[in-house]
Amino acid sequence: MRIAIASEDKILTASHFGRAPWFVIFETETKEYKYIDNSSHSDSPHGAGINTASLILDSEVEALISPVLGPKAADLIKNSSIKVYKAPENSTIENVLTLFFENSLEIQF
Repeated sequence: MRIAIASEDKILTASHFGRAPWFVIFETETKEYKYIDNSSHSDSPHGAGINTASLILDSEVEALISPVLGPKAADLIKNSSIKVYKAPENSTIENVLTLFFENSLEIQF
């Protein structure tokens, strides 16, 4: 399973989905981390959420852990098979993954 986590700096969770500078991709089978640079979308004055949602769809993840998504980004993600979980604010990526595997994260959709 591939899990995407919205991140500020590859260590902490982001406070906004579309404006997240990074996405940490965790591969559960290999326990490997990969990083997707989202700065081209996060710095955009318009359409950050939609463009970021497209990036996530292209990354072929099965789960997304992020703060609340904007309505347009949420619509794109809802039409996919990706499950979206609410990220606690100011958490580390490691903590969020622990909560995910303990089934302690709130499901957004």
